[in-house]
Amino acid sequence: MRVLGFDPGSQKLGWGLVEQRDRHWRRVESGTIRLGARRPLPERLQTVYEAASAILSTHAPGLAAVEECFVSHSPKAALVLGEVRGVLLLAIQQAGIRIEEFAPRSVKLATVGNGPRPKNRSST
Repeated sequence: MRVLGFDPGSQKLGWGLVEQRDRHWRRVESGTIRLGARRPLPERLQTVYEAASAILSTHAPGLAAVEECFVSHSPKAALVLGEVRGVLLLAIQQAGIRIEEFAPRSVKLATVGNGPRPKNRSST
């Protein structure tokens, strides 16, 4: 089983691919998609779509995990991040890959083993 995770951002978007073999997980590859803070938003969204589509096509995961929004800055920042997530979710959906969404706290707990326990969330 291969799982491709995305950590969306409006300037940088992180991704990582892990694979399970014999009940053990191993990192396969990871990277950052740099969107450029000064570029117009439509150009950044196009970059998200094209880069995510290429990554999905190259690695063919069985599942894509996307971190939910966490914004404490401003409503505008939340809207831009939501637009980035929307394009990312569209690319995954068009690739025909199952999508799971996770709260940032649950991702931290699962990856580094500490942090507050998240509230129970449903997935799509």
